[in-house]
Amino acid sequence: MRFRKTICTAAALVLGGAGIAVAATQGTVGSTSTGTVNLSLTIPKLVRIFGLTDIALGTYGGTSDVTGSETFCVHNNASAGTYKIRATSTNGTGTDFRLKAGSDFIVYDVTFDDSTTPAGGTNLDNAVEAAGPYTGTKYTGVGLATCSAANASIEVKALEAALQDANPGAYTDTLTLLVTPL
Repeated sequence: MRFRKTICTAAALVLGGAGIAVAATQGTVGSTSTGTVNLSLTIPKLVRIFGLTDIALGTYGGTSDVTGSETFCVHNNASAGTYKIRATSTNGTGTDFRLKAGSDFIVYDVTFDDSTTPAGGTNLDNAVEAAGPYTGTKYTGVGLATCSAANASIEVKALEAALQDANPGAYTDTLTLLVTPL
């Protein structure tokens, strides 16, 4: 009985080890021996946002809204690849994007479009994924270090009423843009 248990355990270990490479074939003993191994590789959907630069809103002159915009690239590895986007303000609260100076805040709006003209784009909420889907450009070449033809844009706007009520100060924020392939 003990001998049979040992043989069964050994057979299970050998068969279990063979299960790791089920599709591979093993060679036989001879003057030469040939075995085969199947290869597999999965390429997931990939996306890259780049070509971003800081947006300087300047100095408020006392009237009208203050607006700044930025064009940039969103590339992906699918021929008609789509993505979703989320913008998050470091100083944001709830769905509001906010500039901060000391303990003072100015709420601002963000508009995104998957073209180089944000007008008519999607109004974003802080830390909320935009409905999308948006279309990126299929990248070619290794790394694609430059953004020679922008295909996306954002516009930030602080409204006149909020600016006129704001205390003096140098207001700043960091806006993080997260793109995720669909």
